Amino acid sequence: MSYSEAYLKEMGLWPVYRAKTQALAAPIFDENGTGNRREEIMQMDWPALKQAVQNCQACGLRVGCRQTVFGVGDESADWLFVGEGPGAEEDQHGEPFVGQAGRLL
Repeated sequence: MSYSEAYLKEMGLWPVYRAKTQALAAPIFDENGTGNRREEIMQMDWPALKQAVQNCQACGLRVGCRQTVFGVGDESADWLFVGEGPGAEEDQHGEPFVGQAGRLL
């Protein structure tokens, strides 16, 4: 820990979060293992990304849920809150942070 980091920690301004600048270590491939999904995803606008999430079957996250919980609010905002996987209340309403986490937030 650097001197400045120790100073921030002492002031109660810890942890310090920094933006990731490094690319993912491994490419994300499509279901057939042929294309680089990461590059495709990075080129999507919000409507295309929402559609891709809604129809995605690349992993088991969609098993057992009624709908995707993508998010609400200004798509051009400077800040983005990312939560854990949606719970039952979020799945029911189709919006994030409607359960206990939303009450705390």
